[in-house]
Amino acid sequence: MVKTVYIADFTDIADFFDVAYLLLSGKHDVSIVAPENHLDALLELITLCGKSPECIIAESSAYIGPPANWIVTSRYDALLSLIKSLPEDRRKFIERLFVVGGHANDYSLPEQHMRIDPRLKEREPKRFSELGDSRVIDHDALRTLLLSGEAVIWLPRDVCLWRYAAPQIFDLAPNPVNAWLQARLAAERGEGEPVLLSAFPAFCLAVSPDTMPWLRLFHTVLGKLERSPLTGRVTPTLVQQEANAYIVTAIDGFACGKFITNVLRGPAQ
Repeated sequence: MVKTVYIADFTDIADFFDVAYLLLSGKHDVSIVAPENHLDALLELITLCGKSPECIIAESSAYIGPPANWIVTSRYDALLSLIKSLPEDRRKFIERLFVVGGHANDYSLPEQHMRIDPRLKEREPKRFSELGDSRVIDHDALRTLLLSGEAVIWLPRDVCLWRYAAPQIFDLAPNPVNAWLQARLAAERGEGEPVLLSAFPAFCLAVSPDTMPWLRLFHTVLGKLERSPLTGRVTPTLVQQEANAYIVTAIDGFACGKFITNVLRGPAQ
């Protein structure tokens, strides 16, 4: 079992899909850091997945256990107390750090644009606003995580988006967990509407000891993340030496969808 700590604000249906995947995968010992105002819904899902509510912790500093793979999709400030601790103390808690958020092209110099699928911008233009990622409220905290000195695995939102018709999962094998997700999806997006999931459920393959599935699903490049003295933004530069981040630049959406379907279609009969 891989120890995994998941931090999110749970304002998006994708966060609940992520948690359902983690709880049902059979590969992860999961702790969840969630805001108090979304605990009721989260507890319902955890119970349906047959897990104990004790997997929820109030804050990252309350985590007790072996070094874990920390997954942060929002609420970046929730991890700051650990990130700002001494490196030797941090090593007691953090094995690897996965950060989702921001735009690669927002944070790079004009001549250093990352390679992304231009169709993503056509599908989700609001995610490519000149003002930056609308879901990133605490930019300073995001910068701190990216520049933490950890070997960050970073999924910029402009490359980690993909369309997956979530209702297709539910058609394969009705069960209590899928019924709950379907009801919440219908309430949030409308009946039959496709859901824009992060790549995160499938990206959790990366916290598995077996890295081959990850390498098949995701294309990454080595990069050095630095703070630009001109703009204050985090600038990713593609380098081989002194790299401090693995930057995801492409995702096999079909393979991710297939993997998630195989996990979610058979739980909690």
